[in-house]
Amino acid sequence: MVQINVHLIFISLLVLGMSFLIDITFGEPKVSIHPVVMIGKIISALEKPLRKMKNQILAGILLLSFMELIVLSLVIVTLYISGFLILAYIIMAGFLLKTSYALTSMGSHIAPVIDSLSAGDIESARKHLSKVVRRETGDLDLHSICSASIETISEGFVDGFASPLFYFPYFGVSGSMFARVTSTLDSTVGYKDERNIKFGKASALADTIVNFIPARLSGYLILLSSFAVSGRKESVSLRTMSRKTESKNAGWPMGAIAIGLDVRLEKHGSYVLNEDGKPPEIEDVRKAMKIFYLASIIFATLFVITPIILISAIL
Repeated sequence: MVQINVHLIFISLLVLGMSFLIDITFGEPKVSIHPVVMIGKIISALEKPLRKMKNQILAGILLLSFMELIVLSLVIVTLYISGFLILAYIIMAGFLLKTSYALTSMGSHIAPVIDSLSAGDIESARKHLSKVVRRETGDLDLHSICSASIETISEGFVDGFASPLFYFPYFGVSGSMFARVTSTLDSTVGYKDERNIKFGKASALADTIVNFIPARLSGYLILLSSFAVSGRKESVSLRTMSRKTESKNAGWPMGAIAIGLDVRLEKHGSYVLNEDGKPPEIEDVRKAMKIFYLASIIFATLFVITPIILISAIL
């Protein structure tokens, strides 16, 4: 007979709930106490001496290894110390878990873009968009701004929400922070330019591996949520969802939302998703945010809360 570890479920769900409460109530922590900012500083400190190494691939592997070791050690020690008082542990673990993902901050970044476009202020929309995308935004028109916003929302769902929480039921807060460190490294050095092609190779590969399963799960959930929000009922082809983009994983969530909203998403010179779709409008960006939140609820229920209960029944 299977016995459910109620205590383990209770603590895990309290930590998860605390993280959501912190995110919804306070949003992102101040820069001075944000662990991701600390991670960035450590990366910067390690990067300088490692870039002087002759073997840049090995240097990148060392950067990845040192970063994961340092951050996970700090997380484990912090949770161990706070574990002497259960309330302190729940608050600290919830805080650390929250910093591994970003839920409400996506809306706070996209809202100014929507507001600027609604007011007809393209220039302000470009400036707000530049804070959340890597591409040059200075010459983007309305449809291109909407496309970039929708792409960011869907891709950010994987990097900023699904991946960190996907590992929480199996590896706890440490698993979520591992995913966060990997994502931060990829966004820092995981480029294919001359400076980072070798140095960032390990980080880019690690990010691809970490996001592999969450990206595909997210693609189907985003597609499902897109149909719910947009009201589409006709059959569609799923091939767009797996189409290659610059990232082996990004095509899944971006392709899914392109299909669901029936919009053409394009990064000039790089890729086109759902080629026959209509040019995205402001309303499509609003729908994309609704899809983001609906998919978040479904993902948390199916792939975070449910595994916590199932795993607790086994342990």
